[in-house]
Amino acid sequence: MKTHIFKRPTFSTTSKAKGFTLLEMLIVLIILLVLASITMPMLQSAILARQLEKSVENVRDQLTKTRLRAIDSGRIYAFYYEPEGTNYLVIPYEPDELESLSSSNQTAAASGTVYGAQHAGALAEGQRFLQQLDEGRSEVARLPKEWLSSLENGFELAQKNFASPILFYPDGSATEAQLEIVDDKKQKIRLNLRELTGAVTVSDIEGESLN
Repeated sequence: MKTHIFKRPTFSTTSKAKGFTLLEMLIVLIILLVLASITMPMLQSAILARQLEKSVENVRDQLTKTRLRAIDSGRIYAFYYEPEGTNYLVIPYEPDELESLSSSNQTAAASGTVYGAQHAGALAEGQRFLQQLDEGRSEVARLPKEWLSSLENGFELAQKNFASPILFYPDGSATEAQLEIVDDKKQKIRLNLRELTGAVTVSDIEGESLN
């Protein structure tokens, strides 16, 4: 009589699934680094462009508010900015009808009777105003420290050079002007100020990093 021996089935403990090899991981890492090198400059430019747009909007807002101040108060207001710098400020201004400025104020960008700065601001880091584009309006000079005494950083601003002022009149008109603000990536935006209406328009952003 034959006896049958039953063998217990055996199961393989080895898995068919294989892990990533070191070479495969290196290839994936290289691909990720290449993608990062492509996208990071684009992302950085986009961030800087947004920062530039925000600064331009702040300047535009201040120009508009200065025009409204002039209309509401019935006085002339002056907007000063720092060519190749970041600072700008607003000063109540009146044509000098009574007397010329004293010799100590000869460095002023324009003659006038000024009643103290009321607002000062600055562009973001890495941004600056370019020279004024208008012919005959590119002269720069320091403002008398007395004009800036009401400002917290008045002493510092008194050491800066400012372009000749953009004036806003009580009838809503203003000095016709063009301003350009540029960042470290050569991206720039232009603000245009209309003489008759005092309205401010803003150009599209342009520059080398957008090409």
